[in-house]
Amino acid sequence: MGDALTAKGQLVVYDILPLGSLWLIYLFAAVYLLAVTGLGLLISAYVNTQQQAMLIAFFLMMIFILVGAYTLLSKVCLTGHR
Repeated sequence: MGDALTAKGQLVVYDILPLGSLWLIYLFAAVYLLAVTGLGLLISAYVNTQQQAMLIAFFLMMIFILVGAYTLLSKVCLTGHR
């Protein structure tokens, strides 16, 4: 599992070369991090115990994952890719 740098200076991990701008990926990751942190602060402001916060966060993340998979599958089925 040796990591290698390509001619562009991009890091190749598991023989997968990232396409596009790495700075754009970092920007979207930072926005996602801020959004999830804000959601965690919102949850912690409304609940009384840490157990309630964990259960609500778990429930919301499951909804986000399932909705994301549904939208991906619906786009794939509509375009005819298999």
